[in-house]
Amino acid sequence: MKDVTKKVKIDVVISAVLCAILGVVLLVWPEETIQLVCKVLAAGLIVLGAVNIITFLRNKELHPLAGPLGLVVLLIGCLCYEADWCGIDLRWHF
Repeated sequence: MKDVTKKVKIDVVISAVLCAILGVVLLVWPEETIQLVCKVLAAGLIVLGAVNIITFLRNKELHPLAGPLGLVVLLIGCLCYEADWCGIDLRWHF
């Protein structure tokens, strides 16, 4: 039981350090961080859409809208990846 408790404590300390580092990065570079997160999520949409299309083409017994839905997700991912409006303006306006 002590071994499990020790592992949990180590995991909590590592999580806290990583959260602190992420917090500092978000404070120092907020716009760049938002842009990076947006690009990563857009890349995920592109991969998801491509997988949906490939799965639809390999298995025609799927729902008939699976292919077109995959194409829509792929196009939205491409649009988000290339868009300048992807980020949020985080500058304070007084």
